[in-house]
Amino acid sequence: MAKRSVNEILEQINPLKSAKRYEESWSKFIKFNNGIVPEKLHEDIFIQYFDYLRNEKQYASSTLWSVYSIINHKVQIMYGQKLQTMPRLTIQLKSYEAGYKRKTSSIFSLSDIKIFLETAPNDNTFLHQKAVSVIAFSGGLRCADLVTIMCYQ
Repeated sequence: MAKRSVNEILEQINPLKSAKRYEESWSKFIKFNNGIVPEKLHEDIFIQYFDYLRNEKQYASSTLWSVYSIINHKVQIMYGQKLQTMPRLTIQLKSYEAGYKRKTSSIFSLSDIKIFLETAPNDNTFLHQKAVSVIAFSGGLRCADLVTIMCYQ
């Protein structure tokens, strides 16, 4: 049996659900670097890239951290290193958080839930949503738990 190269094996390590997003983010980084995959890691190119994303592309702080995480994953696979070893990059990303206000969803009140339960029709779709609402409210479920329940509709 022929052994696969380490690079072949490692290239297949991507989260299944978001593999496309990981590849797109890495491709954008390479494109920013004039199409060159760096042979060695240099903190300066990452600092310039995140500056570009923040100031030219107007990415929010939370989006920058998501991109950082994705690129960090790729860097770990390709180079066996972490972006956390680049302290100036981390300082740069933290500086972008100043004045950033996270968007939050409004919370349903008990009266909002009662109105929904009383006024929504009793067809298949709304019965399921009513049941999930009651379970979520009384069970104190997280948003991720609700999404999982709704997927079984």
